[in-house]
Amino acid sequence: MARDDNRDMERSRDMERSMDRSVDKWADRLMTGGGTMDRAQARQFVQNVYEAAQRDLTERDAQAEYEREE
Repeated sequence: MARDDNRDMERSRDMERSMDRSVDKWADRLMTGGGTMDRAQARQFVQNVYEAAQRDLTERDAQAEYEREE
C-alpha cells in the first residue's frame, strides 16, 4: 500500500511539473502574440484557463461515471 502511495505522489509531482512547463510555454506564446500582458499576467491567465479546463474535465468524467453506474 505504501508503495502505491509513493507512486501516486510521484505521478502527481510529474503532472505538476508538466503543467508548469505547459503554462510557461503558453504564457510565452500569449506574450509574443502582440498582447500587452506582462509575464506574470500572462502566466496567471494561462494558469486560470488550464485549471478551469481541468475542473470541467473532472466534472464531465464524474458525470459519465455516475451515468454508467446507474
